[in-house]
Amino acid sequence: MFVGMTAPASSISKEAARALTRDLDPGRFRFSLWRNVSMTTWTAQATLEAGHRILRLSRQLNLELPQGRSLIMFVCAGAPVPEQAASELLTEVYNRKLSGIVCIATVLEGSGFWASAILSKITSMRIAGGNDMAVRTQETIDEVVKWLPREHEQRTGVKLDPDELKAVMISVRALGTSDE
Repeated sequence: MFVGMTAPASSISKEAARALTRDLDPGRFRFSLWRNVSMTTWTAQATLEAGHRILRLSRQLNLELPQGRSLIMFVCAGAPVPEQAASELLTEVYNRKLSGIVCIATVLEGSGFWASAILSKITSMRIAGGNDMAVRTQETIDEVVKWLPREHEQRTGVKLDPDELKAVMISVRALGTSDE
């Protein structure tokens, strides 16, 4: 179980809390889209093949969402750092001109040396990609919900309701990378 998995007190429609799964590699990653926010859940190491799939989706969304988009990543505790080739490939995600991503919120679901290693890899990829976007690393969904809506609206012009965002994040994270 992860922190922040309780639903908001307000009534959120089932439709509002639904993100569309655009790609799934069972046991490795799920790539979902809600409005102009993509969400990637990593439960295993990012491989070169997974990197190619994510990059294809990112490029397509860049065309579909010209106003820009935000990315929320869930990195599950214990997932190894990406393969070196995957890291090099996924650096493109951190280049705003190529990916269309204006904000990245990463939820690290672990701590200690593991979290430090993941954070170091993310920082290296961000620097190599040009460092041209708002990036935050958080420990909980609630922290993302407090930060992202205002930043997202300033950068894309699209308003996100915090309660809806929280509900969507909870539902996407609860799905994990299972194909059930």
